[in-house]
Amino acid sequence: MRVFLDTEFTNFNLPGLISLGLVTEDGREFYAERNDFLREACSPFVQAHVLPLLGRVAGASGNADEVGSRLHQWLEGLGEPVCVVYDYVGYSGAT
Repeated sequence: MRVFLDTEFTNFNLPGLISLGLVTEDGREFYAERNDFLREACSPFVQAHVLPLLGRVAGASGNADEVGSRLHQWLEGLGEPVCVVYDYVGYSGAT
């Protein structure tokens, strides 16, 4: 089963996970926000456009261990192997 992933990170240089959302092909959803990421590490873009959107989903917030545990339980509950699908265009350093 394919599971589509979207994330938000503090910055591109030394990224710290802020939030993640997953959706299965059949529409099951998982969303979580970390409450223990370093806000001072956030880029100006993240500060302006991501942080104001946090806290809108009841029960989504938790520390890294809590989010990891909830994600593990959710993935196990799918009952079959998954293929995580994501898109990412990172800076390769090539010119």
